[in-house]
Parts: sequence; C-alpha cells; structure tokens
Amino acid sequence: PVEESNVSEIPPTTSIGYGAARPLLENLTGPEAPESWQGGLPFRYRLGGPGSTEIHLQIEAEYAPRAAWNVIARIPGSEYPDEMVVSGVHPDTWAYGASDHTSGLTSHLEMAQGLGKLLEAGWRPKRTLVLGFFGAEERGLTGSTEFTELLGEGMSRVVAYVNTGNSDGQDFEARGMPALDDLMFDVARRVEWPGTGGTLYEDWLGKTRSSGTEEPRVTRPRGGSDYLSFYAQFGAPILMPEAGVPGGRYHCICDDFHTIENFTDPGMRYQAAVAQVIGLLALRLSGADVLPFQYGRYATEVVTYLEEFDETQRAELGSTVVDLDRDLKQARAWAEAAGRFQEVVGRRVAEGADPATFRALNGALMRMERALLTRRG
Repeated sequence: PVEESNVSEIPPTTSIGYGAARPLLENLTGPEAPESWQGGLPFRYRLGGPGSTEIHLQIEAEYAPRAAWNVIARIPGSEYPDEMVVSGVHPDTWAYGASDHTSGLTSHLEMAQGLGKLLEAGWRPKRTLVLGFFGAEERGLTGSTEFTELLGEGMSRVVAYVNTGNSDGQDFEARGMPALDDLMFDVARRVEWPGTGGTLYEDWLGKTRSSGTEEPRVTRPRGGSDYLSFYAQFGAPILMPEAGVPGGRYHCICDDFHTIENFTDPGMRYQAAVAQVIGLLALRLSGADVLPFQYGRYATEVVTYLEEFDETQRAELGSTVVDLDRDLKQARAWAEAAGRFQEVVGRRVAEGADPATFRALNGALMRMERALLTRRG
C-alpha cells in the first residue's frame, strides 16, 4: 500500500517500444549482462551502472467518469423460472480488440441468434436463461460485478455461469470448476472442430495428452475475467470455454480484424464452432432435468491437492507443519458421499422421477458449490 503522503514521489511508468528503448539500453555503462539476459538488439546488454543519461518522460492521461452499460436478455424458464443459467461476455476492448474481445462477442451474438430461432420454433428452456453483455470488464470487471451485487440474494438462484472467452483460434481450452468437467467433455464430443475432420474433443485431447492425463486439461479459475464475482463472492459454478493461438496480440494494437481475417480465423470458422459450444452448454444447463454436475470428481481433485501438499511439506521440511489429517478425512468422505449421491441421481433419472424429486436433487447440487465458501464447507 502506498502512503498518501508520498504518492507524488512515485515515478510515472509507461510501456515503450524497442526503438525508444534502444538508446537507453545502449548507454548503460555497467558490467555486461549474463548471456541468458542478452536481448535481440545488435549490441551487448549491460546491467545499469553510473552515467549521465537523463530521461524525460511525459504522460498525458485523461481521468474522467465514463458510462458502462450492461445489456441483459432473459428467456423465462418453463418449469423452473426461479433458477437461472447465465451466459456472459464482455464487449469492451483495449485498442482494436478484434480477438479480445470482439471474437468472443461475435460467438455470443451468434448463439443468441440461434436461441432466437429456437424460440420462434416453439422451444422454451426449463430454467430461465440469461444472456449478459457486461460492460467495463477491462476496467476492473465492473459490469459483471455490479450485475452479481445487484442480484444480491438472487445469486443463490444462479445455477451456473458460462463465460465466453476469445474464439478466433485453433487451440481450444477451458477453465472452470471440476464439477463441470464432464459436461464440457460431452459438449466437446458433439462439436466438429474446423480443419481436423473430427470433433473438438479429439483435437483438444490430442493437444493436451502430453500432460499425462487421459482427458483434455481443464484449468481451474483464477482472476482476470467476468466469472470472478460469480464464484469467488457468490459460489456459483463457472465454466469458460475459449479458443486462440499463441502470440503477442494480447491488448496490442495489432489485434485487429486484418489479423483474424488473414491469419488466425479466415472464414470465422472457429468463432462459429465456439458459438456451438456455448450454445450447447446453455441448452444443457437450462434444459436438464437434473443438473449435470459431478461433485465426486471435484472432491477427488481436492483430495489430490491435499495429498500433494502433505507429501511436499514432509519431503521438503522433513516434518508436518500443517496437520491435514482432518481435512483429508473430510475430503475423502465428501468424495464417497458424492459418489453415492450420483448413483441416486442416475436411478431417479432412469425411473423418470416427479418434478418435486428433481427439484430437491437440483437444490442439493446448487448448494454444494456455495457451501465451499463457508466454514461448514
């Protein structure tokens, strides 16, 4: 934290290109940098040193309030209107933002158009389906955070949140809660992936199998996108599918339509495929009799985390600094209970249980993620 009294002493900072950096680096007079620190400009890099080089840096920035808009569309549920599935995206960008985040916005709009055609044909979701276009994501996740906080207690009725990521590249990835892995895998098996002659699942698995798993790799959420408030503050399960390519376009002026049209996604095929992915996720979550959550998988992963931490502290410290016996016992019990619960769900679905039974099962599933934010969880 910066003390208010010395804020004026903090030097200003800004990013510069290599052309502007060259004379600064060339005029350093200290010892030569190690070989691994030598850069790509045609001179030897040095580590500072005394000298008379002075830099004049002037930054002009306008700070003023700006309006940020959330555009929200709702399709009321036919059987469980009080339960909500939210599918969201952010329209705002840095610079041109063709990939980040116009490609994701394009896929989300394409999905919305598809849902509109289904509505015209007479389809209705069982749960209320909310499409969110959240403003000012780049400026602090502002729109999505305001949305969740305005819902307040209504967030307890949010079944899950699907966040659309960039969608203009051949490399698919997903991040989300372990309970949604199986749903993501099943949807991936049903979408043809451009340029492969096969499914998204097959391509995704082929690119991540080297990590030693027999399934595609789903990463776990951190910060950095509109899903943060949904799961970290309100305990709603989240899933974020996205597709991109390696490179340095992130928040760069070269992230423009020319790049997408000519290099990363000619014909916009990947954006169309991601629209199918998020559309199927929305249909499955809003239309399932019993929510497609697998908490046995979640609990087993937590057990793995705890065991790895316990092994690490014993190996590196030679002793136990944090006693995890109670936590491991509880996590294993959770895994066993979740497995038994899933067997019950399978029987009830096979038998065609009544809506009241389905509602009770769904209520238990919806409470699970939220419990992990509490002392009880």
